[in-house]
Amino acid sequence: MLKSPFHPGMYLRRLLQEHGITQTRLARHIGVQIGVINQICNEKRGISPAMAMKLSHALRTTPQFWLNLENAYNLGRTEVKRPIKPLIRVA
Repeated sequence: MLKSPFHPGMYLRRLLQEHGITQTRLARHIGVQIGVINQICNEKRGISPAMAMKLSHALRTTPQFWLNLENAYNLGRTEVKRPIKPLIRVA
């Protein structure tokens, strides 16, 4: 199992604090409900591709940055219950 260091919401929360931006201000700026940003910051909601686009424009990042954080977090939480043998042999 891969280990992800954190949920993307933790990074968003710290980034907003570092720049003195409130969750309310960000939500209004990108045109989403305040609760959506709050749920992300409280690690109760993930980052969708649409949200990644909005955050990237507002926070001078890339959509890939946010989606990579989300994917790493999701993979880190995923378990395979039993080993799976490869179906394809690599030459």
